[in-house]
Amino acid sequence: LENDSTAQVYQENQNIMASPVSGVTCQANGKENPRPVLDSGAGGSDRSRSDSECDAVPTAKSLARLCSRDKEERTTALEELSQKVLVCLGLDRPGSAQLSEEVLLHLLRLSSSCPLMEVRVKAIELLRTAQEEGINVPRALASGPSAFIPAKELLIDGPNQDILIESFLSLGRVDHLTMVMALHPAYLSCFLRTQHALLELDGPLPCHWRHYISIMAAARHHCAYLVHQHSAGFLEAGGEEGWLGGLQHVPTKLRSLQTLNKLLAHRPWLITQQHIQELVSPGAEPRWSLAELIHAVILMAHTHSLCSFVWGCGLNPEPDHVGGYTFQPPSPSHLPRSPHSPAHEDGRPELVDGEVEVE
Repeated sequence: LENDSTAQVYQENQNIMASPVSGVTCQANGKENPRPVLDSGAGGSDRSRSDSECDAVPTAKSLARLCSRDKEERTTALEELSQKVLVCLGLDRPGSAQLSEEVLLHLLRLSSSCPLMEVRVKAIELLRTAQEEGINVPRALASGPSAFIPAKELLIDGPNQDILIESFLSLGRVDHLTMVMALHPAYLSCFLRTQHALLELDGPLPCHWRHYISIMAAARHHCAYLVHQHSAGFLEAGGEEGWLGGLQHVPTKLRSLQTLNKLLAHRPWLITQQHIQELVSPGAEPRWSLAELIHAVILMAHTHSLCSFVWGCGLNPEPDHVGGYTFQPPSPSHLPRSPHSPAHEDGRPELVDGEVEVE
């Protein structure tokens, strides 16, 4: 959060995370304009389109129903999604609304990582149909969750499918971190329970603060993967989008964690009693309660450790995150490498020495 490169990661990611699915321009599909069109919010012609056309566009609520534990509800939601996508493609009636970029990226993610076979197959079919109708569909830049582990070793239909299905039904997605950690299912089960307790269960800190503290911790290690993950969680929890522009936009109380975050990330043995007293003593302004500070320290330590896992396993960006997809066709000579991949071309990460800054 304290360097321009990390702030730029936030700015690039905001367009995807903050754009609502329902905010699409109701335009007729056609091969003359294959890209999905987002609503610009201007012009009376868009508002004059029929409400029925806009109602046909898949919404975040309808997509969330695919994660229902009720199999019948999932089946119904899948059928409705198919019908809405076909309507948007203009196969059922003329003058239908176009698919938004967010819906296309959601389908891309489902097609590559959903552990429910029927959902994954349907997402693949819908993307193929959209492409055949002239829609420019996205494709994942990475061939698998990890730059180091062969994709065939991380199959979502393998013996660990049950825990992946549970993750999908609980969290709404199976991310690359979960797929890699599923190689050790017992550890993954403990990790998911811990993550849920730290970020979701009752505690002294608001949920959006928890995600923001995790963003601060991930930024110390330049871990764009976790920055993107927690930025999405921050917005979903009701956080203000402006906070993602940098620490200068957040409350002073959060900024006061800056020094402690640096030390925890790079030289935790230098932390003294004074660092804690400056935050919790009666004269501290703003003052952290002991319970709040303990929660914050656990979140920072947890995220710092998780950054090592992300870098060590070479996790690729998620297919619906910045750096994980493209709308360009594949090169005939070679597949492009993700510019945000944790692995550098020669295997060495390009990082600024955090210890120098602490000193």
